[in-house]
Amino acid sequence: MTTTPDLNATMDALATATGVGRAYGYPADDAQPPCTVVGYPTTWDYDVTFGVGNATMVYPVWCVFGKVTEKSTRDRISDALTAIYAGLAEASLVIRVTSASFEPVMLAGVPYMAVRLDCEVIS
Repeated sequence: MTTTPDLNATMDALATATGVGRAYGYPADDAQPPCTVVGYPTTWDYDVTFGVGNATMVYPVWCVFGKVTEKSTRDRISDALTAIYAGLAEASLVIRVTSASFEPVMLAGVPYMAVRLDCEVIS
């Protein structure tokens, strides 16, 4: 029997695990940097372990730091990357970061630099 993962708890846990500023466990349209924003799962695989009930979901997680044009943004990203991975490793979830990329995001019409992490969560 497959158990359904608790979407609310998982998204909230991912948001707080990074330790980057404010935590939004949902795609907030009024997010204030520095912050972490978790998107809805992009994939959801059932019964990945021989039908014993585990499911795997991949969540996009954006760690938003500062304006794209500020040198301090680069410095904050450099300082935070190790802490982000440590925080995810200590979370109460089974998490594997499958990819990471730098990408600008628009918040309230202002371009900010973010690190996007694709986090695979096994429940």
